[in-house]
Amino acid sequence: MKKDETHWAGNGDGLLKNVLIFTDIGVDDTFALLYAFNHPEIRVVGVVAGFGNVSKEKVTRNAYYVLKQLNKVSVPLISGASRAFAGDEPTYYEEIHGISGLGNIETEIEEFTFYNFDKVFEIIDETEDLVIVNMGRLTSLAMAYIISPERMQRTSRVVIMGGAFLVPGNVTPYAEANFFGDPVAANVVLENTGPDKIVLCPLNASMKGVITPYIVENIVSESVTEIGSLIGKLYEPYYAFYQKQHPSLNGAPMHDLLTIVYVSNPSLFKSVKRNVTVEESSYLTTGVSVADFRDQPQVNETFNNYCEILLDIDYPSFITEITTTIIGNI
Repeated sequence: MKKDETHWAGNGDGLLKNVLIFTDIGVDDTFALLYAFNHPEIRVVGVVAGFGNVSKEKVTRNAYYVLKQLNKVSVPLISGASRAFAGDEPTYYEEIHGISGLGNIETEIEEFTFYNFDKVFEIIDETEDLVIVNMGRLTSLAMAYIISPERMQRTSRVVIMGGAFLVPGNVTPYAEANFFGDPVAANVVLENTGPDKIVLCPLNASMKGVITPYIVENIVSESVTEIGSLIGKLYEPYYAFYQKQHPSLNGAPMHDLLTIVYVSNPSLFKSVKRNVTVEESSYLTTGVSVADFRDQPQVNETFNNYCEILLDIDYPSFITEITTTIIGNI
């Protein structure tokens, strides 16, 4: 038995972080990419596009569109998974992210270059101290662990938007979307990454990363490029959905943006460490993340599924961080 210890995550070291992003790019993913590409301490070394918010085809097209708008088409765009391990037809959430996946933005269908999945391993081979950030379903990331587990052990940290602990889910009463969308893949990642290498950003923390219309208006008004105006088009339907579903919120939570902020500013977060598993096939609890939150939790720090779980955030500092970073270069 171990006494419960809730703590604020450690300070950032100010060093450049090499980041490989796995995404099912929707609205909050796009805000996360804007932040990542604009942050001076983050170097995005690749983007893996897989199904989730919308189909893999739309996600890949959206990712290329965002890279093009940011003049980052030289960053490798990699084709990921098209459906969960179970093989079921995916459920998409177009009412949240829009039919295109990018709010009110309709991306043009054009030819572009993307890499097959082997590029993930090339990047791992070529990159020291690689941080993986998974902002969508975990299928593509789990594929990497299955294909080349020895390479995946070379990564320094895996930061995942996923899970919900002792709070309601967002696709069922109990489950969060990324874990629910492929619980088998979630467990593959949890069970094979290595102890104390995974950081989870569950709904406990991500629902607190609320971006208000005022903040968006500020970003748009301060922007000097087309990206600023695109932010408004991204945000409108996403905000409308959350106002309908969660009228008590004064904005919309940017789950994936909060997740990527952890990479550069871990000191903004409060967290605990626990062993985590995901329910795979129960009728009522598929996709539910499970950890011991008793006053005297039982944990094993040597198990691969021993993770850091983000629970809270310094909200004023979060808002200052994301606005100054995004406005700084757009």
